[in-house]
Formats: sequence, C-alpha cells, structure tokens
Amino acid sequence: MASHSNASDSNSNSNPPPLPNMPPHVAFTLFDAAGEEHELILPSGYHFVPKDDDLILFYLHNKIIDQKDYLTVMTEMDLYNHDPDQIPNDEFKYGQMNDEAYYFTEIDEEYLTKSSQSRATNNGVWKKIEEDEDIVHNDEVIGFKKILAFYWRGNVEPTDWSMHEYRVNPASSQFELLDENAREKMKRYVLCKIKKVTDEPN
Repeated sequence: MASHSNASDSNSNSNPPPLPNMPPHVAFTLFDAAGEEHELILPSGYHFVPKDDDLILFYLHNKIIDQKDYLTVMTEMDLYNHDPDQIPNDEFKYGQMNDEAYYFTEIDEEYLTKSSQSRATNNGVWKKIEEDEDIVHNDEVIGFKKILAFYWRGNVEPTDWSMHEYRVNPASSQFELLDENAREKMKRYVLCKIKKVTDEPN
C-alpha cells in the first residue's frame, strides 16, 4: 500500500506547473448544420483580425440581410446609450493584442453621413478625429470608415478609447440586389470596432 501511495505521489509531482501569464483564448459561438449552438475556443496564438473590406462585405452585409453566420463573433448593442467603460472587459478579446471589441449598433439615419461629427452617450461623446476613409474592394468604394475618440462630458482631452465605425456605401454594386427591407436596415446599422489604448503590453 505504501509503495502504491508513493507511486501516485510521484506521478502527481511529475505534472508540469501551469504556465504563467498565458494570453486569453479567443472564443466564438459556432452553429452547426442543425442550428445548434456550440462554443469554439481557439488555441493561444490565434487572433480575429479582419480587414476593413471583410467587415463590410461579410459581417455587416450578413447583418443587413439577416443571414445568421455559422460563426458568430459580433453581437448587437446600443453603443450610444452606453459609455465605453460600461462594455464588459471580457468582450475585449479580439485583434492582434486581444484588446478590441466588435458590435453592430443601430443609429439615427442623420449619423450615416460623412458630415456627421459626433455621437453622444450618457456621460460623454464620441467625436470624429479624422476624415472618413473610403473602404475599397476591387476598385469600388463599398463602404466608409469613421474614426472617433471618446471624450467625457466637459473634458477637452480625449480618453484612451477609440472607435472605428463602418457603414455600407448604398451606391455600391455589391448591394444593388438587396430588397427593400435590407435597404432600410442598411440605413440604420453600422459595425463598430472599439479599442482601449494603454501603455501596458498585453
């Protein structure tokens, strides 16, 4: 009995200790052919880093036409009724440094223009800090990107929060076959990538 106990102790002691400071794993919601929901966890080293045209042509386009992706990365959130520090920390798990969060959000049609400069939240405002960028695919402008920084109300200095807001170009041939319902959604929905810039490495 004693020797058996010692062998067990020896085996347990031979297990390697956990690795410290491991980066977070990236988890997605996965739908199978039957529509059942599963969680897919990618191993360390994998990152969700889509290009701008991917965000327009695949993710925002599928949202507009109510197409459920087999791999769900983004959820819908009324971002402009929330301050950025109200977004759960565990949502910031995407990007090369695992410090980005992605959301679909519905906004007033008046904001879907290049001239729109800001979006108010409960306690602050997102302000446009650069000219809108054209998102080009196959030599065609398929959408636009607005770059904004967050300011707390009454402050003249921006916070560390930044946002890229993507919207579809309704004149693009990529979307000319959309039905009336989808075109209405195209006027209301944007895709937002939010990042908190810090000096500390992840």
